[in-house]
Amino acid sequence: MNFQGWKQGYFETIGNQAVTLKEASVDYGFFDDYETQYCFYSLEGELLEHKPKYTRLGCLASYGYVGRQTQRVLYGEK
Repeated sequence: MNFQGWKQGYFETIGNQAVTLKEASVDYGFFDDYETQYCFYSLEGELLEHKPKYTRLGCLASYGYVGRQTQRVLYGEK
């Protein structure tokens, strides 16, 4: 994971909770491109070889996707 947002002061951690065993057993993944949702990654950032059952819990996306969408908003891109 890229921690530059925290290192540069853009983000601040206000709390942290450990993942439960039940949560760890859920088949979920993070996508890098919302439009295609072709590649999915594990919590550790490893490429998954399948499309997970859950990909949109609370808008799961990679750090790269969040950055691209933020840039689109800031610069008025579509």
